[in-house]
Amino acid sequence: MIPMSGMVKDALDAGREAMLRHDWEEARRLLSEADAARTLDAPGLRELGKALDWCGDPVGCLDALERAYAGFVASGERRRAAEVALMLRHHSVNCLPNVSAARGWGQRAERLLEGEPECLELGLLWRLQGRKAFAEGKPEEGMALLQRAIELGNRLANANLVAMSMGWLGSCLASMGRASEAFSYLDEACAAAVGGELGPWTTGVLYCNTIAAYREAGEFAIASEWTQTAGRWCQRESITGFPGICRVHRAEFMRLRGAWADAEVEARRASGELQGTMPSFAGEAYYEVGEIRLRMGDLEGADKAFRQAHGLGRDPQPGAAVVLVAQGQPAAALRSLETTIAAKELGLMDEMRCLTAQVEIACELGQLDLAEHAAQRVETLAEGQNGLGLQVLAVQARGTIQLTRSDPEGPRTVRRALRLWQEINAPYEEALTRL
Repeated sequence: MIPMSGMVKDALDAGREAMLRHDWEEARRLLSEADAARTLDAPGLRELGKALDWCGDPVGCLDALERAYAGFVASGERRRAAEVALMLRHHSVNCLPNVSAARGWGQRAERLLEGEPECLELGLLWRLQGRKAFAEGKPEEGMALLQRAIELGNRLANANLVAMSMGWLGSCLASMGRASEAFSYLDEACAAAVGGELGPWTTGVLYCNTIAAYREAGEFAIASEWTQTAGRWCQRESITGFPGICRVHRAEFMRLRGAWADAEVEARRASGELQGTMPSFAGEAYYEVGEIRLRMGDLEGADKAFRQAHGLGRDPQPGAAVVLVAQGQPAAALRSLETTIAAKELGLMDEMRCLTAQVEIACELGQLDLAEHAAQRVETLAEGQNGLGLQVLAVQARGTIQLTRSDPEGPRTVRRALRLWQEINAPYEEALTRL
């Protein structure tokens, strides 16, 4: 490192102050100037990486963090090197994506923390290992690790570690269908975010995970409330990246309420914000554009958007199947749905939506055995779920079969579905049900 001039030192200090007040663009400019003068140490490079991340520059962010990691290793600061390794793992998963690099960074963090006493970095590692255990089908191990991280965060009085660990525990429990337990953790963690107790990165992740969990459970009203809260926070803190994710959720709920034009503006803006930084979420944005275009009767536009979503890793079902039906290809639509459902890679909400579409198309083709099987699966998935967004799909699937079979109970069942859509305040789905 060359001697630091007074001007460069002022730029470095000003850059760090800009980070504290969340002026990300100014922080990026100032810290980049200090970096160009080769005056940034490892902590400074870490701050530069964070600033570049908030400004939507994933390549620059990774470069700065990799250099920060090397600096901490060279100075023998194992804990800080482990923390940066975990940051690099996160970015490798969400921004590249690069699974092998993510695995390598996770392993480096574990190695660096071997034999270390209790510390914040160890809690961050336990949080990662807990999520990993859930993903590998070991929920008890995952719960134990995340609870351990929460307890450590409380002992260290680190609100970010506590809230993030609670948030991931809630998300993991929600994915297992244990909604009441999950929402208790998520709501408490988000209360800390609303109260201003947490840093911006933790706050953004919590909002995103909480909205996704409520949406997946069919609790559209609560998910919409958290979406609005998150949107206000993003605007207040000049957050990029997270606003894109929030915009995807906001677009979905606007589309559900019938505000299609406004929803499309939000979804397209989200796709632009996310495509270079978080491609998987950009895929969600394009999928939402497809759903909107479909409702507007623009089959070509819907098909294009679903293909863009697919190219970014988002399964385009059930929207793509609905396009095929509208194009006069119901058999192809049914095959595409069967492939998606058989892959078992969907979340609860999207699996139920695909199954409901399968019921409708199979009934149209006279394949009532397939329709019955799909309807029973939807009903099984809806058992024990309180969210109206899930319950209505099961009722709708059963009503479709009953009407196809001229079952006298059919009109009663469909009227129940209509009441549920009205309670959800989904005018398009209400109109389809009336039809």
